Amino acid sequence: MNASMNKKLGTIPKYIEVKRSRNSDEESDEQPENFLGFFESSVTISQVRVFLDETVREPKYYRQVLTRLDSLGEHDQLEFRINTYGGNLDSTLALVNVIQNTEADVIGYIDGVAASAGSIIALSCPTVHVAPHATMMVHSAFGGSAGILNNLANHSSFIDKQVRTLMKDVYSGFLTDEELEQVYLGRELWFNSDEICTRLERRFALHKAQHEEQQQMLEQLEQAANEPDKPVVKRKVKPKA
Repeated sequence: MNASMNKKLGTIPKYIEVKRSRNSDEESDEQPENFLGFFESSVTISQVRVFLDETVREPKYYRQVLTRLDSLGEHDQLEFRINTYGGNLDSTLALVNVIQNTEADVIGYIDGVAASAGSIIALSCPTVHVAPHATMMVHSAFGGSAGILNNLANHSSFIDKQVRTLMKDVYSGFLTDEELEQVYLGRELWFNSDEICTRLERRFALHKAQHEEQQQMLEQLEQAANEPDKPVVKRKVKPKA
């Protein structure tokens, strides 16, 4: 597939024995155990780059990519090069799940346009790089189906709840509550590179403050749990005469 590219660096761990160089007239009867050996190992690092530069297609199209991304570890790096007007919601959710669950360092690059599903994937990346003149478009989901009228109503209601939950998670801190409500009602929002960067900085500051507040609460709970219980003082009661 032309959607991914892997680069592997590293060697197999090996044992290296150090020997002292000697003159030709010296005898070579000294044993290796007379010198201190050492172990040397290197970490294998994978860098995977995925180009999302077309319409987001059906889920099976990303099967091999998702399998490879799911195998990445904490020393690996995953890059998404984003230049798309969006597409299939189910495939978008699969890519977002990989981003959220991987131990690798994930970086999103908005090379051109990150519209619709492209904006969801970009904003799901912990680190986002915005190219000059890049653009982003946010809107609600759209689609169509056919079938029994009651089933259509139930399906539409379900999709609406699912999309609202997803958008609230992804666009939190990037859009205001008022803007998000306007998107729910069908409005499209467009941003240039400067506006994207400003909103990303605002979102980062908000999430950082929330993280610090949570860490502080956890530390307080841990401190309270580790404090020893106060000793119970019992008074001696004199027997009555």
